[in-house]
Amino acid sequence: MGVAALTAVATVSGGLAAAPARADSNPISISVFGSDTTLGVSGIGKDLTAGLNVETSTSPTGTATNVTLAIDFSGLAGMATISTSNPACTTSGTVITCDFGAVNITDYIAIPSPTVQIHVSPVAGAQVSQVGQYTLTGSADGVAPVSIPQNVTLADGPDMTGSGYAPYGSPPPVPVALKSKVSTPKLTVTNDGSASAEGVTIVFNSAYEFPFYGLARNCEYAANHYSYGSLLFASCYFPNVITPGDAYTLENTQRFTVRPDTIHDFESIFSADIVPGYQPPTAVDSTLKWVPGTEDPLVLTKTSGPGTPTTTPVHVTQTNIDPYDGWNNLVYQASNGVSTDLAAIGAKVEAPKGSTVNVTVGVHNNGPGTEDFGPALADAADLQFTPPPGTTVTAVPSNCFLANNGAYVCSMAQILRYSTSAKVTFTLQVSATGATGEGQVFVYHGSNGGTPTGPDVYDTVWTNNVAPVRITS
Repeated sequence: MGVAALTAVATVSGGLAAAPARADSNPISISVFGSDTTLGVSGIGKDLTAGLNVETSTSPTGTATNVTLAIDFSGLAGMATISTSNPACTTSGTVITCDFGAVNITDYIAIPSPTVQIHVSPVAGAQVSQVGQYTLTGSADGVAPVSIPQNVTLADGPDMTGSGYAPYGSPPPVPVALKSKVSTPKLTVTNDGSASAEGVTIVFNSAYEFPFYGLARNCEYAANHYSYGSLLFASCYFPNVITPGDAYTLENTQRFTVRPDTIHDFESIFSADIVPGYQPPTAVDSTLKWVPGTEDPLVLTKTSGPGTPTTTPVHVTQTNIDPYDGWNNLVYQASNGVSTDLAAIGAKVEAPKGSTVNVTVGVHNNGPGTEDFGPALADAADLQFTPPPGTTVTAVPSNCFLANNGAYVCSMAQILRYSTSAKVTFTLQVSATGATGEGQVFVYHGSNGGTPTGPDVYDTVWTNNVAPVRITS
């Protein structure tokens, strides 16, 4: 689904610790998450989120007691320090201990996860290229402590971050209505680095369901190869010189329309990537055709910080010292969206015994919704082709492979629009005695990435998902 693109846009670069071993009598487990980061050597530092996933393994509900997160930053000596204003946390030396008390679990995991915002700051005398670690340790009654290290690197240069969109891991998507026009929230960009950003480029990414309108003249827009003309990319340049510690906010924002074929349960990502300096649209994707906007430009206005507003008359190329924190994401969902229905397209062909024959099979979208899993680079639909007995497949389409069950599994279109089809052609060798039975085509949507299931809003009718393949001689 589109939400998978949210995880693909990295806002947390640290990993999850493996669940600790535990006795069968205690179903509670804990994992820890945090972020690797790069700091401007003389900058203002940055805010990061650290926290715990608290889960059960044997029942959907439970309670973990004395849930604690410890943050040990002794490994940052001489380069950085960590602080927090969270009232659940106390600091002793180089260890911050956050006591979350009892945490209730529903549906096998605590939602929201216990988290704390920490501020990581460089110290006086720190040097470029220093690298250190802070360690996160989670624990609870009856659960062995589990720890993960997170890296901190010092560098010199601009570091653009954003706020105003939903934070990482935030709940429910923003509801929008079919055919409506939507203005995205105001985005604030901050320079957390140690050098000025000589201009700023913001790259916006939308989805097939949400094409841009009202194209700003300081932006260029493009459709990708799968969006059937819908403008899904916007690369916008601002000449503002943003000094370290300064924050600028977009006074007018990007806008999109909601397509009438948007599926109700589909969650689509809208994102912004903030880059210091000038980045041409071709740096986003040189294969796309970029068109300039003609309407009122987007404008960045200084809202806080020590610097004096100014602009640069030239395009300067710069590198973000921490490119992973320049992303901001939103998730949208059509509250009154439609559903869809996938149907298998079988085949009936005549071929002499012992001959070679091409067999074309596929999937048709009866709509009225459009299947779209393109943002996650997954498939709108998958197809399983089982050849008739008495035949041998001799040529396989490039988007198909032979599965363990003897069927060929094919990845169909990333976007499968209403009233359209996607097809594949196999070449079969018919035996000297001819085909001795039927083959079949089975189609299913790619939203869950696992065992095919249905019916649901992605495929409301499950009885037409299988079609026969017959070869007569």
